[in-house]
Amino acid sequence: MGFRDLRHFNDALLGKQVWRLYHEKETSLYRVFRAKYFPSGDIFEAVQNPRCSYTWKSIMLARDVISNGALWRIGDGKDIQIWQHRWLPSPGSGKVLSPRLDQSLNVVQDLFIIGTKTWDFELIDRHFLPWEADGIKSIPLSEHHNIDLLIWPHTPDGSYSVRSAYRLLVAAQAQNQPSSSSTEASKRLWKGVWRMEVPNRVRQFVWRAVGESLPTKKNLKHPLRRPVPREVIKWSPPDESVYKINFDAAVFEEQGSAGLGVVVRDLAGLVISTLSQKIRFPGLAVMVEALVACRAVFFAKEISVFRVVVEGDSLQVIKAVNSLKRSKTPYGHIIDETRLLSSSLSCYNFVHVQREGNKLAHALARRAVVSIDTDVWMEDLSRDLDDVAVINFHTSIAAKKQCWWARTKRKVGSTE
Repeated sequence: MGFRDLRHFNDALLGKQVWRLYHEKETSLYRVFRAKYFPSGDIFEAVQNPRCSYTWKSIMLARDVISNGALWRIGDGKDIQIWQHRWLPSPGSGKVLSPRLDQSLNVVQDLFIIGTKTWDFELIDRHFLPWEADGIKSIPLSEHHNIDLLIWPHTPDGSYSVRSAYRLLVAAQAQNQPSSSSTEASKRLWKGVWRMEVPNRVRQFVWRAVGESLPTKKNLKHPLRRPVPREVIKWSPPDESVYKINFDAAVFEEQGSAGLGVVVRDLAGLVISTLSQKIRFPGLAVMVEALVACRAVFFAKEISVFRVVVEGDSLQVIKAVNSLKRSKTPYGHIIDETRLLSSSLSCYNFVHVQREGNKLAHALARRAVVSIDTDVWMEDLSRDLDDVAVINFHTSIAAKKQCWWARTKRKVGSTE
């Protein structure tokens, strides 16, 4: 199974029981243990009794596996202790390192503007280190009712797994131990190769031989495969009386920001409206994809379009929105909000498309790098994206002529 350290494997298995005792409150296991060991709180607040069973003592010790690996996803902010819990998305411990200057700030909800679910930027800037304040302000919040949720960020679906916990424990142990001499020996070998006083071609030959990259019989045993030509994918029109909304995201790491791109088109491929918006980068690319999916639905409601096909190239987000299960991922609250907004539409469908069929939305997302906040065009498109709209269009000849005529009419009108 790939588990070599039995102690870490045992801790990971016990961590599974801790996870169940916290999340699966409808089970008989939870009801029995709660009545006996933590009647007035949860498993993390339970106090170890010297007279308790060996099994319970082992489960209590495994709480550290969850405490050191799990992360809080912010909902209403009432249950997350600012300085005690792990809730920051930045790499590291996930805990706040800024000194506590105000004793009245206890839970994350205290960092909201009173009566809202919006970050109080001025308050955050006063009480946190600059880099930590930026990280907090970039965490997206859902306007709808969501409770705080403890998630496991080491799996794609946010649920605890023994394998991921085991790997986490092994990695933590490796960080606390001195580095292996094998790495240093490897470095000395490569340095020795490149310091050889021989012609360059000999040095390169030795380097390739050590790296097993010479065209020997062993390295050539795999047959060559002919490249399979990829199918050309372009944007396809929706059904009659339905609008298609394409969305995509882009990340600008150097700026610490991200771009959202949304385009609404009709059966003929005519642009109804487009959006290009810059936001703070929330730390995960998939989080930005979830945010732009939610923004696409909200944008449809803003322009009074209620029969839509919502199309994006993030398969992970599309699957999450279409799933009937509650998402425990870091972006799960955004998925919940997207579903809630979609429920007010008269007709909707979320579909995955390859990047080649989503070029215009991608270009709008990339364009957000020059935006101050949000740019919106109604029945129009930014001039620098006209060519992208034509190249990414695939429909009937009549529809293409209609699209060309409308675009020509628009340009003639603008010159007059």
